[in-house]
Amino acid sequence: VQHDEVREAAKVLQAVGDIKAAIVYYEQAAMAKISPPVVRYLGGLAYLKMDLLDRSTRVAQMLARDRGGKLLAKILDALRLEQTDKPDLAMHALTAAVDGRGFLPWERDEALFQLGRLHERRRDVNAALACYEKLSGESPAKFDVLERIRTLQDQPV
Repeated sequence: VQHDEVREAAKVLQAVGDIKAAIVYYEQAAMAKISPPVVRYLGGLAYLKMDLLDRSTRVAQMLARDRGGKLLAKILDALRLEQTDKPDLAMHALTAAVDGRGFLPWERDEALFQLGRLHERRRDVNAALACYEKLSGESPAKFDVLERIRTLQDQPV
């Protein structure tokens, strides 16, 4: 099975809520020798969603050893901190990740997106908006947050 096909199938399964099946597909894709770090990252996010923290930790460790996965590993680590009731540490870790240098624009955008979502969960609308507005114009995440920005701007601060 081609890893692109597996990734697309996993996205569909995840969208309809079948996270366990999505994990199987992500793991199949991650086994390929040429599997991109983003596939492992998506698997790590799914593990977090399923509250499988040990598995997400292993994925983050694997990403940290991959030249193209260092920032993605930091994002997973920060999200895991939030999930284990350490939101201040998560905020610090994600902020440090966003401020890092030498990462691809889409990776930085993903870190900004996740930091914005963390601010939203903490009900800090202005900080969330600031993160979302920094996303690059070509970022896939940018399209996902345009409506989110409009909604947040309409909320009382």
